[in-house]
Amino acid sequence: MKCFVAYCYNRHIDPVVRVFLDLPSAILWVNDWMEEYVARPDNLIEQPLAAGYAYYLTYGEEEDHAFVMETEMPGRS
Repeated sequence: MKCFVAYCYNRHIDPVVRVFLDLPSAILWVNDWMEEYVARPDNLIEQPLAAGYAYYLTYGEEEDHAFVMETEMPGRS
């Protein structure tokens, strides 16, 4: 089964990871989370995608970032 792993990092708190079954939900959650936990949401910048990423967001000049990666969840045996 295909799933999307969303990872959010803010240097002031522990990273947060969530798993979604569709890309739009993962991206929406990442954007909402980052907007809530950064001081200036207008400094969020969507980045070009490197291999393996479905979405990548950074926060201005800081090291805060978030991304979504597509992966396969193994089926049951």
